Amino acid sequence: MVEEEINEGREEVGEDIKTVELGWPIGMPVCRPLGDRLYEVRTQLPTRITRVLFYVDKKERMVLLHGLFKTTEQLDNDDLKLARGNKSKHERGMKLAKGNKSKHRGMK
Repeated sequence: MVEEEINEGREEVGEDIKTVELGWPIGMPVCRPLGDRLYEVRTQLPTRITRVLFYVDKKERMVLLHGLFKTTEQLDNDDLKLARGNKSKHERGMKLAKGNKSKHRGMK
C-alpha cells in the first residue's frame, strides 16, 4: 500500500519538476513562491496534491528540499521548517566546499 502511494503520480511530479527547472522562472499553477527564496512545485493528483519544496542556489541550480502529499490546501509549518533547515544545510555545505577549494589552490 505505501509503495503504491509513493509511486502514484511519480511521472507527473517528475514532469512538473522538469517544467519548472527548464522554464525557470515560472509561476502558478505549477510553481508558487513561499517566501525566503523557497518555492513549491504543485502536482494535482486524483486524490491529493503532491508538493516538492525547493530553492534556487547561488549557482542557479534547483535544489529539492522536501516532498510531501497533501489532501488540503494548507501547508504545515513543520514542512516549511524542515525545508528551511535543509536549505540552511545546503548553503552551509556550499560555503564549506568553497572554503576547501580556496585552501587547496596554492598547494602543488
